[in-house]
Amino acid sequence: MLSDKMRYHRQLSTKQRILRCFVHFISWIISLGTTIGCCLGIHSFSIINFQIIYKDPTEEEMQKQAATLLLPIVVAIINLFIPLFFSFLGVMERFKYARHEIYILIIRNVLLKMSVVGVLCYYWLVTVASTVE
Repeated sequence: MLSDKMRYHRQLSTKQRILRCFVHFISWIISLGTTIGCCLGIHSFSIINFQIIYKDPTEEEMQKQAATLLLPIVVAIINLFIPLFFSFLGVMERFKYARHEIYILIIRNVLLKMSVVGVLCYYWLVTVASTVE
């Protein structure tokens, strides 16, 4: 809060405000597109991985166990690098207040995490649970 009070407040022209809103809009489109792309990638990877593990009887047991660990590794990599990309988007947006950047970053990260958990739950309940029965 202290840095917000000490920050220089400048008046933006109408053209600058419109440009700033456009940059924020494009950043949201990019972040939501990235989140949707990650979810679609995780879903398609999980389906392909499931087919490799359970549908191919010629696979050795060690290869099946190794393939089982690939999905958590992919999810961990996404959860590691995509928030860094969101931080880069926040820097590019140049918010007026630092707390706004933090709030937006938290919202984008929560949307990413909830979407990934939702895709994994859907995969587990629809694909894996229906095959086990």
